[in-house]
Amino acid sequence: MAFDSIPQEILEHVGFYLATEQLCGPPSALVPFLLTSRQIYNRLSPLENPHFYALIFAHKFDVKTAKRRLGDVRVSSVAMAEELKRRFTVLRRIRSKKDCFADQSSPDNCTDDILATAYLMMLENEGKNKQQLLAYADIGQWIKDYLLHDKGASLTRQQLLNGGYPLPTTRAALAMWLFWFFMRPDQYGNKMSGLEIPLTVLKTLAFSAHLYDLTNIPWFEYSPSQPRQPATVVTWYSQPMPLTPPPMAVPAILSFLALVNKRKTVPITPSDPTIPQISVDEWGAEWGRAVLSGVQHNQVADCFNLGSIDGVWEGFFTYTEFTAYAAMLGGASPQQIQNSIIGRHQQTWKLREWHRVRDDGIDVEALDIGDPLRSFLPENLRITETPEGLMARDPQSTVPVLYRKPGAKRGKVIDVIITGEGHSAWGQFTLTGRVRPCDGFISLSKDYVDDDRGKWLYRGYLVGNANGNFVGRWRDTLSSVFHHGYEGCFAMGRRR
Repeated sequence: MAFDSIPQEILEHVGFYLATEQLCGPPSALVPFLLTSRQIYNRLSPLENPHFYALIFAHKFDVKTAKRRLGDVRVSSVAMAEELKRRFTVLRRIRSKKDCFADQSSPDNCTDDILATAYLMMLENEGKNKQQLLAYADIGQWIKDYLLHDKGASLTRQQLLNGGYPLPTTRAALAMWLFWFFMRPDQYGNKMSGLEIPLTVLKTLAFSAHLYDLTNIPWFEYSPSQPRQPATVVTWYSQPMPLTPPPMAVPAILSFLALVNKRKTVPITPSDPTIPQISVDEWGAEWGRAVLSGVQHNQVADCFNLGSIDGVWEGFFTYTEFTAYAAMLGGASPQQIQNSIIGRHQQTWKLREWHRVRDDGIDVEALDIGDPLRSFLPENLRITETPEGLMARDPQSTVPVLYRKPGAKRGKVIDVIITGEGHSAWGQFTLTGRVRPCDGFISLSKDYVDDDRGKWLYRGYLVGNANGNFVGRWRDTLSSVFHHGYEGCFAMGRRR
């Protein structure tokens, strides 16, 4: 046959051009070429030529971040060829809108695969993954319908309309993270009619701290008391990937505060058109929390971008009517918090980050673990900032512990302490805190200079890297860690 004499390189070049003529969508134009003859099909089939399909995959999806995290052996040509087929199977289902409404039955594992695949694609996003999800699959509308439509398959609206609270499931967490990744506050308009439904849903999830935790590991534990079992398993580059996304409270808080504060730039949404091109490994800490945290022994750098807290932060904290919050804790319906007034105060922080570094071959210890209501720092700890670094003196020890500025000394970082000061309408305050190594959870004690304002504990995560937001909840420090206290939300962004 005439096709037998065509060099392999030319066949692959023609096939690659057909498969990649359009970035978004499956390589459909390649199919007629493969059906031209048995010889062409055999020479370009996935079984005989996985390298060819790996090149197509790398053109349509982001692979650099995946290779950096998983390694070249895991992200092989065979794995990419299989992943190409699997991903477009998932993207087609999203595009068909078959699984976002409750009256359209689909297997639970299919919905799980859709949510987990889209979530992991965003954690590896360098531009192409997001474009495939938005331009081809139209996931923005899919996730809105899934979460906010009165017939949405998440049953979120149905629960609220019936006076109940949505369940904090793994599926709900994945969906809320995707809502945050693709959220555009300007698309909801300025009229209350366009905001009522999303604000009702998000307000309930953001402020109901007694039902929706910030962390998978109890916030008052510095180290996991027991190994965490993965919440779900997704096929990723031909192998099972254990996955436990952070709870939905964090993206719900981010989304709610972005809607009520949409004329400002805090919090910055990942889809904000004004932010620069995404940085390298923008979502590395989220990937560490979802894949590594609590499952295997991990380092603080796996779930926290070292040096990322240093600098000036601007944002605000919110609070609800105390009587409404108390009623909610007492078992009131979600309408109690939905109808309450949300107060808001702007604040500015100036933070400094300090590292305890372990040199190769030299064993050093960090400070002891203290009260979680005081950011896990030892009681009566004395901190002094010197030209050499931060000297932390525990009253139980005669020798101070030296913490250095990020990058001041090479070695493994085993502990991170944060110091700083700030001001708000309530007055000036100091900030002292610690980063939990197992998942990058940040606890900051906020002490007002005037004692009549009390002491408060800010807890949360830095979500994102260069364009990230420090977000979470504050709470009182008088209530026991084993009881729900008075809490509100906050969001801070780097001064731009």
